[in-house]
Amino acid sequence: MYARASASVSARQRILNPFAEGAGSRVYPPTNSRLEKSIGLRLDKGEKVHNKPGFLRLKLQINKGADDPTLRKLANEDSHRVIATIDIDTNQEANEENLVKFFGDIEGNVTL
Repeated sequence: MYARASASVSARQRILNPFAEGAGSRVYPPTNSRLEKSIGLRLDKGEKVHNKPGFLRLKLQINKGADDPTLRKLANEDSHRVIATIDIDTNQEANEENLVKFFGDIEGNVTL
């Protein structure tokens, strides 16, 4: 997921500066069956973070049709399972440094 996101300015913006509205909607990757299968994971919007203006909770979930057999098995057990959450400042600069930090932080929060 990181490799694809880092190669695209619009992907960095989608991840690091998502609109606060639309809890439950997709942040990244865009809904696309080929991408969903190859990446195997998705970021969905959560709720605004209480008492932290400008912060939004993002949720990492596994795509049910993932190409990776381990991810596919986990998703088939519970396709709505959230494997990580992260609170992000939606006003941060959408640059490579913040994207690296984002993926490092979310990787540290993964629970299977």
